[in-house]
Amino acid sequence: MALAVLGTATAWFGGRSLDRLTRRALVFVPAGVTLVDPFALAEPILLARRSVTRIGPAPADTTALDLSVGATGLIVQVDLDTPVSLVPVTGRQGVAEAVETTAVLVAPTRPGVFLRHAEERRLQVRRN
Repeated sequence: MALAVLGTATAWFGGRSLDRLTRRALVFVPAGVTLVDPFALAEPILLARRSVTRIGPAPADTTALDLSVGATGLIVQVDLDTPVSLVPVTGRQGVAEAVETTAVLVAPTRPGVFLRHAEERRLQVRRN
C-alpha cells in the first residue's frame, strides 16, 4: 500500500513537471518573437520585431538576463533597442519582481533552425 501511494505521488509530480516542459516555446509571430516559459517567466513576453537589434550566439562575457534556466547547448542572445519589462520566476520562492532588460538569453532546442527562421523573417542575425 505504501508503495502504491509513493508511486502515485511520483507519477503525479513527474507528470506535472513534464507538462510544464511541454509548455516551453520560443515562437516567431508576425509582431516578433514570443517567449513562453513557465520555468523562467511568470507570463509570456513578446520581443517586438521593431525593437530586436540582434539575434545570435551569446558572447561569453554577456550581461544579458538569463532565461535559459540552466539549459545546455548553444545559448542564443536576443538584443533589443528598447527595454522590455518581464517578471522572472525565481526558484522555489516563486515570482520575482518585474525587471526591465534590453537583452535576454534563451536556449532553443534547435538553435541553427531558430537562427535560420530569424533570418527568413528578416531579423538581424549575427552568427559570430
